[in-house]
Amino acid sequence: MYAISRQFLCLALLGVSCPASVLTVGPGKDHETIGAAVAAAVAEDTLEVSPGVFAETVIIDIPLTILGANDGISAGSNPGLRGAETLIDGGIQVNAGGAGTVLSGLRIEQGLADAGLQTGILIDAANVTVRDSVIAGIGITPAPVPDSHAVRVTANGSGVVFSDNRIDDNTAGLLLEAVTGAALSGNRIEGNSGAGVHALAGSSGVLLRENQLVANVIAVANEAAAPVDAERNFWNSGETAPADGGPNGYSGDVLFSPWFADAAMQTLVNGVNTDTTVGEGETLTADVLQIGDGVTLTVERGSVSANRLDLQ
Repeated sequence: MYAISRQFLCLALLGVSCPASVLTVGPGKDHETIGAAVAAAVAEDTLEVSPGVFAETVIIDIPLTILGANDGISAGSNPGLRGAETLIDGGIQVNAGGAGTVLSGLRIEQGLADAGLQTGILIDAANVTVRDSVIAGIGITPAPVPDSHAVRVTANGSGVVFSDNRIDDNTAGLLLEAVTGAALSGNRIEGNSGAGVHALAGSSGVLLRENQLVANVIAVANEAAAPVDAERNFWNSGETAPADGGPNGYSGDVLFSPWFADAAMQTLVNGVNTDTTVGEGETLTADVLQIGDGVTLTVERGSVSANRLDLQ
């Protein structure tokens, strides 16, 4: 007996592509496993996955939306009340044909085999969105695998959007390989043994906003010529600037000022560490304006707004 795909039937009988559908996954649902649902899906389908443990590696070759039980509930810097998780005890690989895929509301552990390493999510496609998910223990359990990553984004993965996730206790967090355009917002990136975010040479357009960066060996590492824009994040450093090369600090060309002094991201500190001029039409704003030792701040027809001036 031969299995005939839904897409083949649509093309053969109607001469058109099948309209997008919703496929359910879990015990008693349309499909028992995520992999079976992916195999049955056509481009732009949505897979709604029940809570429970799915011991599998999921390979995606067409654009899909995969929604776990906690879709719409942040796991990141402002977490919601999450229920039972959709746990993928394995990993997800999005190949080039899966451009535009959305992954949401999942928990990923163990990771997939990736050139001898473990990777929670391997993104080799453009414009992939990962949100409201937890990626934990990659390269740590059940046995240490050095140089593993929670997420690895190849050069084909430009335009990735990563929001409201929790990336904790992995060998390392997010690895960006010559990526053009990556937006990270509202995530909590914590306790990773390597870099929380690591941009390799050739990367550009890497933007971090309102993320909590806590207890990583290095929070943000940049090996690219283009700067990583990591302004307006919490580095767990209070009103002290994150350290260059220090624990949970940064390395390479990373723009970190202004930063938030508190985990709730209410108090913004703007550190002026080099001689700076605020020119006409420009405004320098912060709750705390910190002027470094020996630094001159010149205001020429611009404006400065601060609740407190802190002279180092």
